[in-house]
Amino acid sequence: MAGKTLLFIGAGVSKKLGIFVNAKQYGIKSILVCYQDTHPAYKYVSEYFVYNYMDHTQDEVHAEKIVAMLEKKGLQADGCLTFICKNTILCALVRAKLGLPGDTVEAISIAKRKSHTQRHLATIDQGWCHLPAPRQYAVRSAHFEDLAGLKRTAETFGFPAVVKQEYGAGSVSVKLVANEQQCEEYVQEMMALKAMDPNGGFASSPMVMEYLGGDKYVVDLAIFQGKLLLAFLSQCGPSILPYFISSSHLMPSGISQEKEAQMVAAAYQSCLHCGLENGVYNVDLKLTECGPKLIEINPRTGGNFLPTWINEVYGVDIHIVAFMIACNIQPQVWTPKPRGYFVCISCPIKQHYRAKEKTPGFEVILKGLTDKGLVKSSMITDVVDDTAPVATLSIASFSKRKEDAISKIILASQILSIDSEEYPVMYFLEPFM
Repeated sequence: MAGKTLLFIGAGVSKKLGIFVNAKQYGIKSILVCYQDTHPAYKYVSEYFVYNYMDHTQDEVHAEKIVAMLEKKGLQADGCLTFICKNTILCALVRAKLGLPGDTVEAISIAKRKSHTQRHLATIDQGWCHLPAPRQYAVRSAHFEDLAGLKRTAETFGFPAVVKQEYGAGSVSVKLVANEQQCEEYVQEMMALKAMDPNGGFASSPMVMEYLGGDKYVVDLAIFQGKLLLAFLSQCGPSILPYFISSSHLMPSGISQEKEAQMVAAAYQSCLHCGLENGVYNVDLKLTECGPKLIEINPRTGGNFLPTWINEVYGVDIHIVAFMIACNIQPQVWTPKPRGYFVCISCPIKQHYRAKEKTPGFEVILKGLTDKGLVKSSMITDVVDDTAPVATLSIASFSKRKEDAISKIILASQILSIDSEEYPVMYFLEPFM
């Protein structure tokens, strides 16, 4: 990859800085288009363009202007990619205009719009080779433009159900509603707070989806020219309802090889039949009594702690895999045996604040636990409103034995007063035991 030039659309939060550091270490020349005047990634890229693309209803116009900026400076890229969900359609448009390899605008658009993904898969009766028909993975869902449409949908849909955004990601504004009244009240609340569109300009209407029982899993997979190269399956603990706040996570998952194969096949099939054939993707599923069911496809590399975990557990740098595929180079990779287990808990903001109040010197103690190698910690978000339905602190542990990793998390949560009646750590870790 040394000497290749990559065009990045968006820099993201500071936690994504490692992407640009890695690219420079591999000898890759990076061209970054960012809406911010300054960003820490600036010193790791060859070219830095400031351009405000945040109104994504104008992505076609933005793509033309980005291409024009590159042409004006005589710059050529070998590949174009983004690690930010809201920029995926824009990135596909830029790729198409530059004639670069990668997924089509149509494929990214199908995956990005959640109800469209489900409706599309529901029409496909034939799986690839011996694999099940993709319609088996589809979940009943419907979108609506206004409250009148919501009422018509609610009359036929049934409850409990899940209300979410068409173009959302990361469980933002997702809520479980028990009846039509709760559904209507929540949609009105979202509209009043203008929370329907946190992703910057998408003309996003709300949607409602069937609520699924069973455990949630995440598949991070790489596909090159339609061929599955590798897949990493991780397991999620019980969500904190009604806002589906993440509580705990395990990699690799603790399920049987047969069920793991089913989940990977479901993720691969879902991507492939939406037209996603060249890239690294992040897919959320549930394993129900009726088999795997698709929650959503994120048509970009998994974020937060997942790339770090994949690197430590499997020794695979998922970012360089994405770089290579973006340049139409097949990575010589496979899914190796895991070196150990990563376990983490994600502490909701309210419990995080309470733990800090109960534990004098919370930050010092946490640093001590980290320095001793007992756990690793990171901030998930910089939100400060203690009523917000988000997790803010992640505490993780890696060990060769899953039991040891879990024990370290339990011990750390007790020392830091995170474990409590409001946030029973054992309950959130129990599915992994």
